[in-house]
Amino acid sequence: MGILNLTSPPSFANYNDNVTIDIGQDGYLIAHIDKALEYKSENIADGEVKTSSNFILKWAHARNISYVNDLGKKGYVIVWKASPQEMNLDINDTHVISYDYGRIYNQNHMFAIYYLQYNPQNAMVYGIILDHNSINYDLSDLLYDILGLNKSVIKYHEYYPPSSSSSRYSGVDNSPHSIARNDPDWYYDHYDYGDYDDIDEYLESQGYD
Repeated sequence: MGILNLTSPPSFANYNDNVTIDIGQDGYLIAHIDKALEYKSENIADGEVKTSSNFILKWAHARNISYVNDLGKKGYVIVWKASPQEMNLDINDTHVISYDYGRIYNQNHMFAIYYLQYNPQNAMVYGIILDHNSINYDLSDLLYDILGLNKSVIKYHEYYPPSSSSSRYSGVDNSPHSIARNDPDWYYDHYDYGDYDDIDEYLESQGYD
């Protein structure tokens, strides 16, 4: 689907709308967001953000794509292709595909998930950051639904809270970061201060001690 040159964002996407993003503009890694309509695409400056695992995620030569879904919620995607050197990454084996994924939690006002993949054929890294501040995505959505990755190759295991409370969060993003954001009292009932520094900082900023 082409870029719509709209003076203001549309209110809703249609059920059959789809945002298709060629991440490196070379056909190697493509993202599909169903029931969504792209309304803006622009190049953005090189930047970086700290992930929930304290990894500094850098992007270069990136594009920011804004879209609206069928419920009228707006989101964005940042995509790029860059060399490992530009991203300050060390690739252990440059002859095989390698990958990384994770979360960005309240860093630079970002609530997002990301995926990186190294392509040994051209020695480049492909990256995507998917906003989930207003649209609720989890890493499984990004890896398998949006990117269409092979589950037998790119393996992902979601975190599940203790069995005593698992039914409360069954079928949703069960990560401690998501739970802390949605139910701080439950989080502090099951985790100690210092388990996740970024969560502690966020909850303190919201008035929780």
